[in-house]
Parts: sequence; structure tokens; C-alpha cells
Amino acid sequence: MVNIKRSILGLVAFIMVILVCTMNVSAAEINVANTDDLSQKLAESVAGDTLILADGTYTTDLTIDKNITIKGTSVDGTIINGSVVLNAEGIEVTLDTLTITDSATIIDVKATSTLNVNNAKVIYAGYDGTFAKNSSDGIWLEKTANGSTVNVVGSTIVAKYAIWVYGEENNVSIDNSTINGWAAIDITNGNNSDTTAKNNNVVVNNSNIIGTNVYSGSTDAYGVIVIGRQSNLTLEINESTVKNEFTVGNNSLDVILFSGAYQTSEETEISIVNSELINNDTTTNSAVISYDTEEIQNGANIVTLYETTVTSENDLVYDMTGDYITFTVDLLGVQSSTPLPNNSVIPENALDPGNIEGYTFEGWYLDADFTIPFDPSVALDADTTIYAKLTEIVEEPEEPTEPEDPTEPTDPVEEPTEPSEPVIENPSTLDNINVFMALGAISVIGLAVAIVVLKKKHN
Repeated sequence: MVNIKRSILGLVAFIMVILVCTMNVSAAEINVANTDDLSQKLAESVAGDTLILADGTYTTDLTIDKNITIKGTSVDGTIINGSVVLNAEGIEVTLDTLTITDSATIIDVKATSTLNVNNAKVIYAGYDGTFAKNSSDGIWLEKTANGSTVNVVGSTIVAKYAIWVYGEENNVSIDNSTINGWAAIDITNGNNSDTTAKNNNVVVNNSNIIGTNVYSGSTDAYGVIVIGRQSNLTLEINESTVKNEFTVGNNSLDVILFSGAYQTSEETEISIVNSELINNDTTTNSAVISYDTEEIQNGANIVTLYETTVTSENDLVYDMTGDYITFTVDLLGVQSSTPLPNNSVIPENALDPGNIEGYTFEGWYLDADFTIPFDPSVALDADTTIYAKLTEIVEEPEEPTEPEDPTEPTDPVEEPTEPSEPVIENPSTLDNINVFMALGAISVIGLAVAIVVLKKKHN
């Protein structure tokens, strides 16, 4: 009998150990003290873990192939001196509250994945207010990483090509951040490619996008935001500033450049809302918006400005090949403008105002009093503004209901019932609870079977 009891107790203990181990399999926070510690604990970590780095300098390159968060103690006090490479499909990597610095590509996204940069700095190691001619990238989305997502929040990126969207099908979001580079945002498919990159999407909110001339040397030219070899690109800039700065040399920078050094871009849409575009170049070599080939102008590459301030030291807003006109659309007093080649015909499907809640659209007019209709079949050979006639929809008031006759009997008022206790379910823990209950049931069944077997043996 004693042996039976000991066997049963041993089995119970074994089952309890399994249950405890199962309950503890979850994401962990792992403290890291130094460079060797970081390399070892990154290798030992499992998907979902968070490595918390003490302040200090970690001189190492990191190659990441799992879901992981690397979080520092302070932005300026926790420094990774080396590159970070994402080289596994489908992973999500978060870099938080730290500085990453290197003299080559700082963050290299090599495989389709998600990168989050939160409250961090990504800084080219040789930055001294300008960039060396061959200094490299801050965040590089390679072509092998097509379909990736990059989220930059509350951060600073400083590198010659601060964010380079090299592939396609990528989604890049920049919020409350400062992006600084010779090309602060470079959306180009490489000047050796014979195809265009399709369906990239870049959104900028409440940020400063700054172009700094590249180096103290021979004259060169580029742009703060550069677009090349793109098809169906969407770029949205909201409540932000995009500007160029000049600290050394005679280099020029357009604010937004459609570059003809690449395969011709087509059907790109840039929407700039409630923002500032500033050209600080005093020479005649740069513009706020530059289309530097006629093919680009005719490729349906449209920049639309909504309630956006444009200033230029050299008074050059648009740089286009040949004559062009500015086409402006007025919707309820809010105007948006875009440059078009001279003698352009506006396609009717481009004049759809969409569904404006509370209003009925009644046509386009050439005057604010809606007396001269706009004919979209006529080619435009001068700057033109058209106005949408919108009539406010007035809802009919509801017919008043007849008051109830106080003499009529009314249904008895039911006594309110006591509210039952609400059942609160936590979706994040229900699955775990179900797993533990199932394991407990299995354990009990196993225990019962063991008792029966042991009793038979004893008998």
C-alpha cells in the first residue's frame, strides 16, 4: 500500500511540473548588461521576448531571425554601435528607446518583415552636419524584402539615404519623426533596373523631412524626396514640413524630385495636406517640385497640394520641361493645385469630387458664382481654377407626434429587475485557461488510470 501511495504522489508531482512548465511558456523580459550578454541572450531568446538593454555602448552587428523587441534604458544612453539586419520572412522586430549607429547601412531589411522604430535614433556614424559622398543608408528596404512594413514613430533617422524604399509593395509610415538625408526619403528602384517598382505606399504625419547637401566637394544634385522607377506609388504628407538645407558646397536639392535618371515613373499620386514645402536653395538649380523629363510630366505623376504653404528662395516652385499650367480645384473654398503640361485635356473621371457628406454636387464652373460652366473637353493653355457647385442637403423636419391622451389606460410599468452580475471575459487569457483546464482534465484521467493499474498490480 505504501508503494502505491508513493507511486501516486510521484505521478501527481510529475503532472504538476508539466502544468507549471506549460503555464510559464510565454514572452519574457530579459535584462542585458553588455555586448557579450546581448549576443548570447539574442541567440537564446524565443519569439516574442523583449531584451532590455542597460545604458552603455554595445559594439556588435545584430542579425535577427525571430519576433523580438530590443529596448534600451534611454535614447541617448543606450547605443548599439553596429548594423541591424532582418533576414527572416514574416518576423516583426521592434527597436525602442535607443540609438543605433554605423558607418555603413544601419538597418538592413533583407526579407519580407515588419520593422518598428519607436522613440529611437538611427544615425550615420560620420555625420557632422553633412554627409560623406559614399555614406550609406539609415533604413534600407531591399528588393528581397518586397511587401514589408516599416513604422517609424517619434524617432530621428539621419543618413545619406535616410529611408530608401528600394523594392515594391512596401508600406512605410512615418509619424512625429525627423528624417534627414541627402535624400531623406528615397523611393527609387535603382538606376540599373529596366522595370518599375509597383504599389509602394508611404505616409508621413506630423514630421520634419529635411534634405542636407551631400558633401563638401564637387557640385551634385538630388532631392529631399526622390521618386524614380515607380508605378502606382501613393505618397501622403500630412501636417509636416519638407525642406532643403545647405551647410557646405554648391550642391542643389529639389524638395520633391521626379528623377529622369531612372526608368520613367508613371501613375504616382502625391497628396500634400496642411504642410509646408520650403526651398532654401538660392541658386537657380532647384525647385520645390521638379519633373525633369517630358515623359515624367506626361506619365500621370500628380502632386496635389491642399492648404499647403510653398516658399522658395529662388522663386522656382515647379521645374518642368516646356510650358506648363497650374490646374486648381476648389471644393467649398479648399483649393488643391497640380501642374500639368500645357494644352492638357482633363479627363472627366479625374473630375469626380466623390461623395461629399451633406451636399449634392451640381457641376464644375470657372467662376465662384457658378455662372460659367467648365468644359472638360477643351484643352487648357493657361492657369485654371474650377469651382465645385455644391448644394447643401436640408433634411425635412420630422412630423410631430400627437400627445398621448392622459385618460387612456397605460400598460403597467414593470418593476425593474436586479441586474445580474456581468460576465467578464478576457480574450487574451481565455485560450490559456482553456488549455490549462484541458491539461488538468487529462492529468486527472491519467492519474485515475495510474491508480487502477497500480491497484491491479498490487492485487
